[in-house]
Amino acid sequence: MALRLIGALQRSDQNDEADEVLSLFIQQNPSSVPGLILVASSAMQDEAWPEAIRVYENLRTRLGDNDATLLNNLAWARYRTGDTAEALTLAAKAHAMTPQSGAAADTYGWILFKTGRDRNQGLALLRRAVAASPTNPGVRWHLAQGMTSLRAFLDQGD
Repeated sequence: MALRLIGALQRSDQNDEADEVLSLFIQQNPSSVPGLILVASSAMQDEAWPEAIRVYENLRTRLGDNDATLLNNLAWARYRTGDTAEALTLAAKAHAMTPQSGAAADTYGWILFKTGRDRNQGLALLRRAVAASPTNPGVRWHLAQGMTSLRAFLDQGD
């Protein structure tokens, strides 16, 4: 019931109230996987990367590497803190588990492209991410940024 209330409050842009209910819920249910996922998601939205990593790693210890969304989000948080090696590993696992996922393709593609690990594969994944999630502005922005960077690089060779 509390998780539904939190969702309803978030959908109605009552984020402070949603955070209060979530805080109370977690105090009373500290092992709740859905509650902890909401805590980690909130940390991601607030760009509180160390907190998101802490919660996701706790969940990963409990659940294993069987949840592609958890691995994908953990990969993004790791990337944002500069831990690109672990981010690449996690993003590759998440993408392998759900190759049709626009979110997983976006995360893995962006990290591959931005780290220079494999820019061609990164752009291919970003194109797939846009095809899977054509209305997602963040995914479209990553592809546009990748294409702009590639054009600038190619123009330097002229």
